Amino acid sequence: MSQGMIARRYAKALVNLAEKENDLDNAGKNLSALTEVYKENTELREVLSDIKVSSRAKLEILKGVLNEIKAPALVDTFSRYLLTRIGSTVIDGSIQTHLNQIRQSIIRG
Repeated sequence: MSQGMIARRYAKALVNLAEKENDLDNAGKNLSALTEVYKENTELREVLSDIKVSSRAKLEILKGVLNEIKAPALVDTFSRYLLTRIGSTVIDGSIQTHLNQIRQSIIRG
Protein backbone atom coordinates (compact mmCIF):
# COMPACT_ATOMS: atom_id res chain seq x y z
CA MET A 1 0.00 0.00 0.00
CA SER A 2 1.41 3.40 -0.97
CA GLN A 3 2.16 6.09 1.59
CA GLY A 4 -0.33 8.36 -0.16
CA MET A 5 -3.09 5.81 0.29
CA ILE A 6 -2.15 5.29 3.94
CA ALA A 7 -2.11 9.05 4.48
CA ARG A 8 -5.58 9.42 2.95
CA ARG A 9 -7.00 6.71 5.21
CA TYR A 10 -5.58 8.30 8.34
CA ALA A 11 -6.70 11.74 7.23
CA LYS A 12 -10.23 10.50 6.55
CA ALA A 13 -10.40 8.91 10.00
CA LEU A 14 -9.24 12.15 11.60
CA VAL A 15 -11.80 14.18 9.67
CA ASN A 16 -14.55 11.82 10.84
CA LEU A 17 -13.44 12.11 14.47
CA ALA A 18 -13.13 15.89 14.28
CA GLU A 19 -16.62 16.12 12.76
CA LYS A 20 -18.06 13.95 15.56
CA GLU A 21 -16.48 16.26 18.12
CA ASN A 22 -17.61 19.40 16.23
CA ASP A 23 -13.95 20.43 16.14
CA LEU A 24 -13.18 20.33 12.43
CA ASP A 25 -12.11 23.96 12.11
CA ASN A 26 -9.88 23.83 15.20
CA ALA A 27 -8.26 20.58 14.07
CA GLY A 28 -7.55 22.14 10.70
CA LYS A 29 -5.97 25.22 12.25
CA ASN A 30 -3.75 23.13 14.50
CA LEU A 31 -2.66 20.85 11.70
CA SER A 32 -1.84 23.91 9.61
CA ALA A 33 0.34 25.17 12.45
CA LEU A 34 2.04 21.79 12.77
CA THR A 35 2.64 21.66 9.03
CA GLU A 36 4.24 25.12 9.10
CA VAL A 37 6.57 24.18 11.95
CA TYR A 38 7.51 20.96 10.17
CA LYS A 39 8.15 22.68 6.84
CA GLU A 40 10.09 25.61 8.28
CA ASN A 41 12.32 23.62 10.62
CA THR A 42 14.92 21.58 8.76
CA GLU A 43 16.42 20.32 12.00
CA LEU A 44 13.03 19.00 13.14
CA ARG A 45 12.53 17.12 9.87
CA GLU A 46 16.03 15.68 10.05
CA VAL A 47 15.68 14.50 13.64
CA LEU A 48 12.27 12.95 13.08
CA SER A 49 13.53 11.05 10.04
CA ASP A 50 16.87 9.99 11.55
CA ILE A 51 16.89 6.23 12.21
CA LYS A 52 19.60 6.74 14.86
CA VAL A 53 17.22 8.81 17.02
CA SER A 54 15.07 6.65 19.28
CA SER A 55 11.31 6.57 18.91
CA ARG A 56 11.00 7.80 22.48
CA ALA A 57 13.17 10.85 21.73
CA LYS A 58 11.20 11.58 18.56
CA LEU A 59 7.93 11.41 20.50
CA GLU A 60 9.27 13.81 23.13
CA ILE A 61 10.32 16.27 20.44
CA LEU A 62 6.94 16.02 18.71
CA LYS A 63 5.20 16.39 22.07
CA GLY A 64 7.08 19.66 22.62
CA VAL A 65 6.01 20.98 19.23
CA LEU A 66 2.40 19.96 19.84
CA ASN A 67 2.43 21.65 23.26
CA GLU A 68 3.86 24.81 21.73
CA ILE A 69 1.07 25.07 19.16
CA LYS A 70 -1.46 24.09 21.85
CA ALA A 71 -2.77 21.18 19.79
CA PRO A 72 -5.99 19.60 21.07
CA ALA A 73 -5.96 15.96 22.16
CA LEU A 74 -7.28 14.73 18.81
CA VAL A 75 -4.47 16.34 16.80
CA ASP A 76 -1.90 15.33 19.43
CA THR A 77 -2.95 11.68 19.33
CA PHE A 78 -3.18 11.64 15.53
CA SER A 79 0.28 13.14 15.07
CA ARG A 80 1.99 10.90 17.61
CA TYR A 81 0.28 7.84 16.18
CA LEU A 82 1.52 8.68 12.70
CA LEU A 83 5.05 9.10 13.97
CA THR A 84 5.11 5.81 15.88
CA ARG A 85 3.27 3.67 13.35
CA ILE A 86 4.38 5.06 10.03
CA GLY A 87 7.31 7.37 10.66
CA SER A 88 8.02 10.96 9.86
CA THR A 89 8.14 10.49 6.10
CA VAL A 90 4.36 10.39 5.90
CA ILE A 91 3.60 13.08 8.49
CA ASP A 92 3.78 15.96 6.06
CA GLY A 93 1.80 14.17 3.34
CA SER A 94 -0.85 12.96 5.74
CA ILE A 95 -1.28 16.39 7.26
CA GLN A 96 -1.67 17.97 3.84
CA THR A 97 -4.21 15.33 2.83
CA HIS A 98 -6.10 15.96 6.05
CA LEU A 99 -6.13 19.71 5.55
CA ASN A 100 -7.57 19.27 2.09
CA GLN A 101 -10.30 16.99 3.47
CA ILE A 102 -11.09 19.50 6.23
CA ARG A 103 -11.45 22.27 3.67
CA GLN A 104 -13.80 20.10 1.61
CA SER A 105 -15.84 19.18 4.69
CA ILE A 106 -16.19 22.84 5.71
CA ILE A 107 -17.28 23.80 2.20
CA ARG A 108 -19.88 20.98 2.15
CA GLY A 109 -21.06 21.75 5.70
